[in-house]
Amino acid sequence: MQFNDVVDVFRAELVTDAFGSHRSWDSPRRIASVPAIVLPSSSTEANDPDREAYEVTVNVYVRPADVKHTDRVRISGAWYEVQGPPITWRGRTASYMRITARRIDA
Repeated sequence: MQFNDVVDVFRAELVTDAFGSHRSWDSPRRIASVPAIVLPSSSTEANDPDREAYEVTVNVYVRPADVKHTDRVRISGAWYEVQGPPITWRGRTASYMRITARRIDA
């Protein structure tokens, strides 16, 4: 596999306030900047006729890295949310990780 893209992985602090516990994305910290292969997965429009939003999903392939389902990634300047836990597998000569990520644009 040839890793021609670069993906930045960000993690937000878990905070507790009047609404409960949640991630604060006001000032996330960059965990890693990793070489990757980014492939489109799907693109769908919102079902709400009052909104002109759409969702884009990509699959990101990297060497195993510190990526969690609660992280966000930045790909070519666009922000994506990691969807579910990354999947790691071992090939004959190397290990890989697949990250499914999505973004919603209005």
